[in-house]
Amino acid sequence: AEDYNYRDAVGKLQELEKKAAIQKEKTGPLPEALRSELGDGERYEFKEKLGAGGMGVVFLAFDRLLNRTVAYKMLMEQFMEVEEIRERFLREARSAAILNHPNIVTIYDVGVDRGRLFISMEYVEGKSYYQILEREGPLPIPAVRHCMTGVLRALAHAHSKGAVHRDV
Repeated sequence: AEDYNYRDAVGKLQELEKKAAIQKEKTGPLPEALRSELGDGERYEFKEKLGAGGMGVVFLAFDRLLNRTVAYKMLMEQFMEVEEIRERFLREARSAAILNHPNIVTIYDVGVDRGRLFISMEYVEGKSYYQILEREGPLPIPAVRHCMTGVLRALAHAHSKGAVHRDV
C-alpha cells in the first residue's frame, strides 16, 4: 500500500519529478550492456502484481528462458530518466547479488526489459508478515523471536559482506 501522506512523501515525489524532467534533457539512451538479450517482452510473462515500494513494482512472473517462477522488480517508469535513481536501483541489485544466505532471496538477473530496469530474483511462496498479522492478530513472543532471528541472521550476513539494507 502507498501512503502519500507519510512524512514528506509528496515533497520528495515532486522533487524527483523535477529531477526526472531535468535528467530527461541531459541523458541519452541507457548503456548497451544493460540491454536484455530477450527484450521486448519475450523473456518474462507477468502473472500478478505482488507489491510496490519507493522505486519499483514487484510482479510474480515466469522466466521463459530459465523455465522458472520469479519475483520481478521493475523500476517505475517516472524514475527511468533519473540517473541517480537508476544507479541506486543497480547498486541494490549488485549488493543483493553478492549475498548467499537461506534468509535472503537469490538474484537471478538484472537488465533492461520493456524499456525499464529490472531485477529478477527468487520467488518465495508464502504469506507476508502483514497477512499473518491480519489473519492471526498479534503473534506470541516465541513466534516473533523466530521471525526476528531469521531477519537478524540475514542482516548479519549482509553486513559481513559490506551490504547495508536501507529499509530495515
